[in-house]
Amino acid sequence: MTIHTRAAAPAVGSLNVEARTVDLVFSTESPVRRTSWETGAFDEVLVCTAKAIDTTRLNGGMTLLDSHRNGSNAFRLGSILPGSLRIAQGQAIVTAKFSRNPTAEALFQDLIDGHILPISVGYSIEKEEVDMTTTPPTVRATRWTPLEISVVQIPADPNAKTRQKEATMADEHDDIETPVLTRAELKRQKELRKFDAFARSRFPNEYQPEALQRSIDAGTSVEAFRDAMIDHIAERQERAPTFPVFDSSTIDRDTSDRRERDAMRSALVSRLTGVAPSEESRQFVGRSLLQLAEHTLQRRGVNTSFLNKHELLERAMHSSSDFPVLLQGVGERVMLDAYEVAKSPIRQVLTRTGTMSDFRKKTVVMVGELGLLERLSEKGEITSTTRAETSEGYKLETFARMFSISRQALINDDLGAFSNMAAAFGQAAGLTENILLFSLLNSNPVMAEDNTALFHANHGNLAPAGTSLNESALSDARKAMRNQRAFGNAGGFMSLQPAYLLVGPELETQAEKLLRTINPTTTADVSVFAGRLELLVEPQIQGSEWYVFSRPAQAPVLEISYLDGHQGPTVEMEQAWSTLGASWRAFIDMGVGVLDYRGAYKNPGL
Repeated sequence: MTIHTRAAAPAVGSLNVEARTVDLVFSTESPVRRTSWETGAFDEVLVCTAKAIDTTRLNGGMTLLDSHRNGSNAFRLGSILPGSLRIAQGQAIVTAKFSRNPTAEALFQDLIDGHILPISVGYSIEKEEVDMTTTPPTVRATRWTPLEISVVQIPADPNAKTRQKEATMADEHDDIETPVLTRAELKRQKELRKFDAFARSRFPNEYQPEALQRSIDAGTSVEAFRDAMIDHIAERQERAPTFPVFDSSTIDRDTSDRRERDAMRSALVSRLTGVAPSEESRQFVGRSLLQLAEHTLQRRGVNTSFLNKHELLERAMHSSSDFPVLLQGVGERVMLDAYEVAKSPIRQVLTRTGTMSDFRKKTVVMVGELGLLERLSEKGEITSTTRAETSEGYKLETFARMFSISRQALINDDLGAFSNMAAAFGQAAGLTENILLFSLLNSNPVMAEDNTALFHANHGNLAPAGTSLNESALSDARKAMRNQRAFGNAGGFMSLQPAYLLVGPELETQAEKLLRTINPTTTADVSVFAGRLELLVEPQIQGSEWYVFSRPAQAPVLEISYLDGHQGPTVEMEQAWSTLGASWRAFIDMGVGVLDYRGAYKNPGL
């Protein structure tokens, strides 16, 4: 479960001095711009209805906090009264009772003096709806849980207003289906803000800071707002011409954040693998995980002075800091390195790689040869021909596992446990591919082209009887491959070149002797296959069978495909709320299939 926060400002009203209570508007249905690493920018809307809000925590005596800090009772300002949630005019309202500690007393006195205190809510989202027709997309949280409510400094929700009156029965009716902020209203406000941001960045000298809120409150259309803003800018520039100014600070800051995050990831990878760190990452090499977590929080403006180790780690894992992304990137790097090493010769050398856009069966169409060109007659008539077609098919499947690392391991800077688990995931992914490909090859599947097994006498790619690995048997394999004919009408010779000899550990030494090239003592000892065949050893071959393959580019036999071209496993980190620590999941979407029989030859061995 991921915790989010958003500020609502100003958001207090209905003060009762004697009871020390005040009503807090802790959320409205105003869109808040957010960004995720997966989808980029989007507008988030918290649906404010009784059906949408889970009141489990609200009705359990929830604490009112000071700036989301929960490590000490010194940050406790009071509590939320159970059962006080009301929905009025698209606003979620609760009643808070203030404590008498010094911090709470000072804030309560501010309320008495007429000050307005911004309110922020921390929440988790259980269900959401995504509207991809808007730009950026709009995410509506249709079921969400308030986890804590805080008094903060910086507001973000412009439509949460001071509540100065009690709601009517109609305001609090749970079954009202038409919220104050309809989809059209959300879209209008979003377009107004978009053009306002453009005007603010490009024409700072002519910008009207009050125009946006005035237009939102008045219901001004996007077209009218745009026209009025353009007219105002033009009028100001005619009186005092200025040059447009492009504010690149946001882009520069994003670039700086990304470079620093890459440097921290390089430093952690260096500690895990021993690879020399980059020049930019040297400043982070000696820092522990907690120190890196603290650094990412400070980069986002979080004061970490009063946070203990547990609070620091929890804040880094469940906030907008770069720490979760940093850990995920390191785990992915370690896992992919181990994944590449774990690939077998069948996967690395003999298998062609493809892609698939979905999980439907992939049909690989094989088109026959065109045949020979015909001599043109005196009339100049060109005759047409056809090409035969056949196809083989397979589909993608998903393979996945999970692993976790405890809070103690993160606090203790135990990178070894983290590295070992990530590497084990990579090895498991590579081994899974190897087993799938070898199992497919070893099962001798039936080909759709002629309803005959992959290795069969009718295909000319299976030895009549198993023999030992020797020069004569290898010569027969080469001859059989040379005699393979192309699929199609004419069936001409394919001129296949044997390139690889595949054996198991039992025949490895014998194969090396057969292919040796070093200092033969007599002419008879010279191997005719020296330098012509590359030896591949597959540990999964436990018998004495052996194979000869051509290059996949010339005659592919095996193929592995991945979803949308994502070759290899993907790792994702879950910022767990219900448990202490973090969880990772690794998954891979892949499928394997046999394409053709002509590029392989099998001898069952003795």
